[in-house]
Amino acid sequence: MLMRAVRLQEALQHWFEIDENSKIQRLRLDDVEWQQIRYVIQLTKPFALPGYIVSTRDTPSINQVFSTYNALFDHLDDEKAKLGRKKKTWKKELMLAIEAAVQKLKNYYNPT
Repeated sequence: MLMRAVRLQEALQHWFEIDENSKIQRLRLDDVEWQQIRYVIQLTKPFALPGYIVSTRDTPSINQVFSTYNALFDHLDDEKAKLGRKKKTWKKELMLAIEAAVQKLKNYYNPT
């Protein structure tokens, strides 16, 4: 859904310019919000492919499971390292979400 919104950004902005309805104008995103959406897409993209692969097979092999978890942990660690140097409030807040994601992955990883 976010990727579709980014693809339609230009059309959406045009729509906001021609429609002055206050209910619609409340939905308008500023440049920072569009930047946040792009970042969330980039952050969550690695989670989409493993989910698709696992859902299209009867049972994933243990090799696939461990390599998938390791790749996701590595990705989240890389993103935490990048965000650790950032000063913007929304990027600092995103660090909490990444830490929660790491904890959730650990909850699933430990029993395997």
